[in-house]
Amino acid sequence: MRSLLLLLVALVGCSSEVDSPAGFDAGGAGVCEAPRAMCGSRCVNLESDPYNCGACGETCAAGSYCSESACGRTCASGLVACGGACADPSRDPDHCGGCDQACAADEVCEGGACRCGGGRTDCGGSCIDTDTDRANCGLCGRACGAGEDCIAGSCRVPAGDAGAETDAGSAECPSGTHACGAECVADMANDPDNGCRTACAATPCPVPDMATATCTSEGTCDFECTGPATRVGDHCEAAGCTPDGAEDNDTQATAYALAGFTDAPDTSMTFASFGLHSDADVDWYRFAVTDAGYDGNPIVRVVLDSIPSGSDYELGAWYRCDAGTTTTVTCNTGTAGSLGAYEGCTSTLSGTAAETVELDTDCSGTDESGIVLVRVESYAWSGACDDYRFTVEVR
Repeated sequence: MRSLLLLLVALVGCSSEVDSPAGFDAGGAGVCEAPRAMCGSRCVNLESDPYNCGACGETCAAGSYCSESACGRTCASGLVACGGACADPSRDPDHCGGCDQACAADEVCEGGACRCGGGRTDCGGSCIDTDTDRANCGLCGRACGAGEDCIAGSCRVPAGDAGAETDAGSAECPSGTHACGAECVADMANDPDNGCRTACAATPCPVPDMATATCTSEGTCDFECTGPATRVGDHCEAAGCTPDGAEDNDTQATAYALAGFTDAPDTSMTFASFGLHSDADVDWYRFAVTDAGYDGNPIVRVVLDSIPSGSDYELGAWYRCDAGTTTTVTCNTGTAGSLGAYEGCTSTLSGTAAETVELDTDCSGTDESGIVLVRVESYAWSGACDDYRFTVEVR
């Protein structure tokens, strides 16, 4: 019996770190973007993780919180309680934009939205180093040819292969040709529709949003931003748009408060002075719904229109019943989804000037009153500074 106890003590003593439910496996890469850190094989936020508070394995007692890397009974001013964590939803990668909305290990949380960190670029949902990635060299989708490496964002034959013989029998291709792998091939027309002069296949040059493809004098793909956008690294950002009067409402925690609504009599209101001022801007709104007790549960309909030409917006609306009751939402229009304690619907249509969601709410109690969150963001932004318009109807 004594030997068994000694064995158990030894096994417990071997572990000084606790895997946090908020953390996740780093996928073997061992890379975490700040403010996260590696604890064992997991990325955790030492500022807010109650299982690794301030240091790996430092666990807060039951009923307490991890707030600014220290355990305590309350959260510091400006932080939101998310389980045992005190989070800033505008920058906490484990609670980005709201509780339990975690960013990937190679992402950071900026303004309540997950973005690629470490200078990497979002290419189809993956964070890519366009300085070295052969499939996305310099720009998303720009692939290097056979025998080429991506070096500082340009496709080049590695220095060690510079002396390899080509079909021309020399280390350099003659005028009017260029290297594609181990061969010299005829130059293409310096046209971005063909991949420019030094392309190895007639493939159009990739181009980011708010830009036009061009060719450099060296015969490689490039792009120019269309006004009023300006170039920032490998993408374009709009310039000159003035933030609307609801800013700063870029996160769920800073949602702009609208007037309250009731379902009897039916109420409706249109808002027309708000707009997205950049491709990174996200607009959140919040309002209360009062159930007057007539004609069933409240139905909330949100219509977003006047979306600027060339832009594609996403509209989302979520409902949470007042404290003590369970929320159920049926999407009459839109795609169902959860947002923490909220249930709701989203609409993402391409090439349209309007988006609509309609929520049929149901609370477990007799009072169906609750809170609505509305989010407007772009996934393809034209750079136009025009306002959008949205209408809320409650019946």
